[in-house]
Amino acid sequence: MIYLMRHGADAPDRYGGWSDFGLTDVGKEQVREARLQLLNKGITEIYSSDLARAKETAQLVAEYLGLPVIYLPEFRESNNGYLAGMLKEEAARKYPGKYWNNLGWEELWPGGESPQMFYQRIRTAWYEFKDKVHGKTVLLVSHGGVMNIVFDYLFMVIFDMGIAGAGFGTGIGYLIPAITGLIVFSKKSGTLSFVKPLIDFKVLGESCINGS
Repeated sequence: MIYLMRHGADAPDRYGGWSDFGLTDVGKEQVREARLQLLNKGITEIYSSDLARAKETAQLVAEYLGLPVIYLPEFRESNNGYLAGMLKEEAARKYPGKYWNNLGWEELWPGGESPQMFYQRIRTAWYEFKDKVHGKTVLLVSHGGVMNIVFDYLFMVIFDMGIAGAGFGTGIGYLIPAITGLIVFSKKSGTLSFVKPLIDFKVLGESCINGS
């Protein structure tokens, strides 16, 4: 079993992506509350993106479960280059109109990667990860965009450039970060099942779409 967990709340006035800003006090409290649901699940290993907000989330869970954390940089959020961690007001002045849902499939964030590169990176990482942990019960702490791609891949949802730029065209991708906290992936059946939202991330809308 693979448990997928999104990080707790980070600064709402800054861009996420490859930002290395950590959790807010609210985010830390969300995780402390959320981790109670992970006790007695048989988790033997914890993996995490190495970005600060995911690391802090994983560390708080690891503290509680008495396990070390293994960091996997390949599960970082979309690389939004120069906008990473930038105040949104500043980004609006310097890079007007640069939003995740406005990017073309092969269009790069300034100094970063394209949606196509992000998708390929996460798809490859997921293939390798699920084979690596086969037969174990593990937790993977990552980001909304990463979980979108995992869901899109597992549910065979196709990226549709005709609806919302480089967004996940069916709309499923936009909703997932807002409703998921704890998801179980069963390698045997190849499906994900929704268990219970661990954290109310309150990320519906632009902050979620733009790589929070």
